[in-house]
Amino acid sequence: MARPRHAAFDDYQRRRVDISGHRLDFDPDAPTADAEWVKHTLARVQASLRNGYCGRPPQQDCPHPNACLTCPDFQTTPKFLPLHRRQHDDTMQLIDLAERNGNARLAANHRQVATNLSRVIAGHQAQYRRAGYAAPNAPRSG
Repeated sequence: MARPRHAAFDDYQRRRVDISGHRLDFDPDAPTADAEWVKHTLARVQASLRNGYCGRPPQQDCPHPNACLTCPDFQTTPKFLPLHRRQHDDTMQLIDLAERNGNARLAANHRQVATNLSRVIAGHQAQYRRAGYAAPNAPRSG
């Protein structure tokens, strides 16, 4: 049973996806649910990102700063969907630029980010479809 002060947290937990676009499991009735809320509340302040949240435990250092969209600890929710779409568009431009400049390695790095963003976007869109309503900032045609 959801606890009133944890309602927003429970909703966040139910809507999270990882960099593969897979929904992350959470049982609000699990014996560890309250401990998860405390850990999340303490860690979220230091681990808030512009497009999601870091799921890495706060006591662990980040081995790859500024590479969140290729990190398995990255988590995000549908509230960031418009930003993910813009970031995907920007990343596609970066791929094009890197390829035109002959920088295959940089293009490959950007492709991985674009692939993960596509998966995140698809995961969020699936959540909206299951809920029966349209996702914000529907993809542009063309």
